[in-house]
Amino acid sequence: MRLSIMVIIFLTWQSTAWANDEYSLYQNQGSRCGEKNDYIVKEALQNYDQWKTARDNGYKAPPNTFRTAGQQFEYLYKNDCDDGLILYRYGNMMRHNKKCIKSISILLESIKDLKTNYPSYISTAYYALGMCSTTMEKYDDSIKYYRKAIQYNPDDVNSHINLAHRLYYKGSVEESLEQCNYVLHNLSELTSQYGKNICKGIIDKIKSSK
Repeated sequence: MRLSIMVIIFLTWQSTAWANDEYSLYQNQGSRCGEKNDYIVKEALQNYDQWKTARDNGYKAPPNTFRTAGQQFEYLYKNDCDDGLILYRYGNMMRHNKKCIKSISILLESIKDLKTNYPSYISTAYYALGMCSTTMEKYDDSIKYYRKAIQYNPDDVNSHINLAHRLYYKGSVEESLEQCNYVLHNLSELTSQYGKNICKGIIDKIKSSK
């Protein structure tokens, strides 16, 4: 029990630090959701990062953090907030909530501002678009978006792996092989064992079919 409590305390501290960093980035753009909404922006980012940090580390997030963050981002969106970071976070939440049509629309809207004010988020926005397109079985779109993600961040391991997967099932086996070899030889230290196994599985299938 003591270990669990210590882990929760650490994850809470970590997520709060990330949220504060993002809030500082947002404020540097001039509080474009309106100064009266600053506290909502800060709470929304804190709730989102608390949920994401817990999920990414295999822990259950505190109750209602996901739902509350979604409600807060939705309020900001409906009140004409056009800040790219807020739109990206909201669009990505819609993806996790299985609302991909809405997610794609908001993420595409966010990219216009991300390119100017938050360039480090562009790759992850395109990755999210690729994931939603895959969910909707729009595979050509997903390939396009994964390519875009890699264009902005060549070290985006997940986009390389997902692109390799989609190319393989499209029949573009040589390019799929190139993507997997790039991951295993150039991005090995950044790749989880699960990701490596996916690429190794694709390579084995390609070799066995020749």
